[in-house]
Amino acid sequence: MNNLTNLDINPVYLCSQALIMLGALPINSFDEGSVESEVASTLFATIYNRLLSASNWSFSEAQACLQNPQARDISGKYSYSLPYNLLRLQSVGYHDPKENRTDYELVGKWLKIDSQKVAISYFARVDCSDLPDWFIYTVVTTLASEFCLPITGSPSRTNELRAIALKALEDAKLLDKRQEPNKSLDAGYELIDVR
Repeated sequence: MNNLTNLDINPVYLCSQALIMLGALPINSFDEGSVESEVASTLFATIYNRLLSASNWSFSEAQACLQNPQARDISGKYSYSLPYNLLRLQSVGYHDPKENRTDYELVGKWLKIDSQKVAISYFARVDCSDLPDWFIYTVVTTLASEFCLPITGSPSRTNELRAIALKALEDAKLLDKRQEPNKSLDAGYELIDVR
């Protein structure tokens, strides 16, 4: 999905961009031994997953049919292992993931339900290389705002970067909404060819 020419978009790249934004030196790996690499390696996954969970991003939507349930438990429900990349469950159905059943429970990495056929819709953890170009700035500004205090010790600079990150997040939500098909055109109106 990413179109940035000749760039390998990965966690180290995103962290380096964030470090440059806050005025620190970039890193080449998470195990360099510098303060910057230590902060980046410690915080990246938590911040990245939180950002992906912050909205119903269209690029993060996924569906799966869950297979091979464990035997029924005492409550009579089957246990299904959830996808490894699941961040947030959106809906559960017996045949169609959009059915939106509510007779299930989540227990750790397991979904328990009284059905041998289960389909789910969920929001997935997306690999950095699959992010849309317009979302990368949001990731970088968010990382910069979170890295700032432990690296610079400056609360005022941290607040400035948080304001930039919040604005980038709101802009990203608007851009993501614009990716959705325009349903108003499909309202039964007949378009007329006018010259």
